Amino acid sequence: MQPTPNSAIGYHRLDLPVGSAVADDAATAIRLFAERYGCRLVKAVVFVSGTRTRHADCLRLQRAIIRRLKAAGTLPGVPAVTAVEQPPFRKDTVSIDIFYLNDHRVRSFYEWFDNLPYVVLHGYGCRQIWSSGFATPYARMGGKKLSAAYAAGLHSLTNLQHWISHVGLTFDHVIRQWNYIGRILQRNPHGDPVEMKQNYQEFNAAREAFYHIHKRDTVYPAATGIGCDYDGIIIDAVLFESADGHRPPALKSPVQAEAFDYTEHVLVGENAKTPPLFSRARLQTRKAQDAATDFPLCCWISGTASIAGEKTLDPTLPEKQLDNTIQSIESLVATAVPPVPHYRRIRLYLKPTLDAAQAQRIADSLHARFPEEICQVVYADICRDDLWVEIEGETGL
Repeated sequence: MQPTPNSAIGYHRLDLPVGSAVADDAATAIRLFAERYGCRLVKAVVFVSGTRTRHADCLRLQRAIIRRLKAAGTLPGVPAVTAVEQPPFRKDTVSIDIFYLNDHRVRSFYEWFDNLPYVVLHGYGCRQIWSSGFATPYARMGGKKLSAAYAAGLHSLTNLQHWISHVGLTFDHVIRQWNYIGRILQRNPHGDPVEMKQNYQEFNAAREAFYHIHKRDTVYPAATGIGCDYDGIIIDAVLFESADGHRPPALKSPVQAEAFDYTEHVLVGENAKTPPLFSRARLQTRKAQDAATDFPLCCWISGTASIAGEKTLDPTLPEKQLDNTIQSIESLVATAVPPVPHYRRIRLYLKPTLDAAQAQRIADSLHARFPEEICQVVYADICRDDLWVEIEGETGL
């Protein structure tokens, strides 16, 4: 496995010491990276521990970073920005995923919606559009009939839909989606006081209701549903519009059941439960009629864990779960036609209750398989009590 040097979207990880001015430090690091390498930025995802900074609210941190990047005025435009309260593996750091344009044949346009920046990429007759994160706190959300998680999820999805309409596309153009869910495993009363549903299940129910109205097809985005320390829900997305309206296909895992086909046995809650509606991966490619080459291939890999069929494998063996997860991803990527064998980016989520020695062994094992420079490792709760790790990423030619 090796990184993709010729990918249209390059990836770089920045690690900063935690200081007293997180927004200033993050914005400065993002700006200096772009200026040093002369690259056009597409997206910055900032990972920070809420317990190590005065910014307890990542929504405020996101807005502060955006203001500072805009005020600097030295970049061609402000990239899309998301801040997530997921503690980086490297203690006492702020870690930033930087995505930048790596293909001179693709043009970039920097736009704004609701005071949030987004980036439009034009190339080979296609469009790829990256959003900033749409965050909704649980505070003041929900009520007697709706839980806070359901209401916050629906609110973030609705804001995302408003942005999608603004750029002239539909929810069917979402090829990649990230769902950061605060207190993902916490159960809250909803409706019947006897029934207790996880925040993850409440989000899944909100997503299903939203998709029923706003999605025309059943080709779901590649997606990650993962916990975070932010007391709310954040949703990120990438849109893709091909040259002739072709929808990039979903890949079916030879190992895992489709998430949207999960049975009641693996979904938490006493009454009717909603499966997570996402594809295991989406393959982005389309030959433009007026171009000699394809839009650069990308396989968007959803959050993947140690699951065979719908059953958790090795629930008491975190290191074995890492091996299972990587094998599952390799089997999934192998189904892509044309092949996309080279890994551009990997993000490993570690359950926070892992002890330090276990976490270190898992990170070391990851870096033995993938180049460390393409890997991000953060702590985040995962959607099942018996899952210890989750991995997402992208591959290309």
